[in-house]
Amino acid sequence: MGYLPYDVFMFVGFWLLAMVAWGVLECCKYRQRRRAAQPLDLTSTLVSTASFDQSEPMGRSGCFQGTQGRMRRRCLIFFACGGVGAWCMTVFVLLILLASGFLESLLFSPQRASECVAKCDYGKDGWVDDDCCTYEQNVGQQDVYLKFEANGGAYVTHGYLMVNATRAYPNQTRLTLLYNHGSGGNVASGYRLERYEYLLAVGNVAILAYDYPGFGKSSGKASHDLIVASSLNAAAWFAGWDAAGWAGDTGNATHPHAPMPSPEKADLARVVLLGRSLGGAVATNVGKTTGWVSQALVLQSTFSSVADLMHEYLPMFGWVWASLAPSRLPKFDVTANVIGFRHCYYLYHSRSDDWVPFILAKAIDERLSAVANSTCSHFVVAKRALHTQPLTPEERRSLGPWLNARGRMK
Repeated sequence: MGYLPYDVFMFVGFWLLAMVAWGVLECCKYRQRRRAAQPLDLTSTLVSTASFDQSEPMGRSGCFQGTQGRMRRRCLIFFACGGVGAWCMTVFVLLILLASGFLESLLFSPQRASECVAKCDYGKDGWVDDDCCTYEQNVGQQDVYLKFEANGGAYVTHGYLMVNATRAYPNQTRLTLLYNHGSGGNVASGYRLERYEYLLAVGNVAILAYDYPGFGKSSGKASHDLIVASSLNAAAWFAGWDAAGWAGDTGNATHPHAPMPSPEKADLARVVLLGRSLGGAVATNVGKTTGWVSQALVLQSTFSSVADLMHEYLPMFGWVWASLAPSRLPKFDVTANVIGFRHCYYLYHSRSDDWVPFILAKAIDERLSAVANSTCSHFVVAKRALHTQPLTPEERRSLGPWLNARGRMK
């Protein structure tokens, strides 16, 4: 409920300003009519026309005295009550929508495999359509299918396992990267393939990019609980695969992997957690649940919390979102998840991000800088990039070297 005083103040201030502006306008019209000794037409303010009383006072407050002044005062009271009523009704509607799962439908925009095409066309600037996905483009991926159980049901997570075992420099240590994508598309989205290629070029790296339930070829329906369960299962399997020396069966569609017995106990010490947009909340929850043994965290264009994000879109009703988000989406609070993180982080955000305001990245940086290792952490800021644009020059110059430095620390 921390947003409530702020939101009430904003609403009251906005409505008072509107009523004062209306009152000043009416007084100006009154004085002009008074000087011209003509009847005042109030039809524009939804008040019936009254006879002009020449005995009404000429002072500064005359427009609120006399017969017509009383009508104006009633209009002000009507507008004030109407504004409060409209605000309360909006709050009531929001509460119903949020309680019914509307919040989750806003967060998740999955794209099924059947919606993908043979090839995504890139524009002159290298920017592919946000809605285009293709499973035909080769980025060295191997399909993996991971079974898990949650909420009384059995599900399968599909992912891309990508490996580049070539060292970029002598004695380069293996880098293991768990890629948690954003709220839309799937692992085969065109604009994500470019990011995989960049990360693979770092050298001696293995990447697991997986789809949440309801996305791509993963079964189930996108929801908070299933995404949390699938992310923990994927992280546990990937940690075990890494511990086995990047070897072993990676599964197939007819013989999926068995579920991990206890994902919360997975050893992610060698796994770098990367989260982009919504994936930042997913990645930090994986880290928190497994005790923050991960030595490195990458957050790209993510939000501080669902409540903060929704408050930016509906500034006078943020307390409504804040009151329900912790109960319906308890694991998607980045600033709360990273409290126990003590290692190195890479945080990227654009000042021109059209989906996640830059101020939310600043909130994450403030929290991380207070708990993490500042000597190996970076906050990289772009100026004009939009949320789903290709890798920016700022990212290209900084992320690869930062990841290589994490490999040297192992």
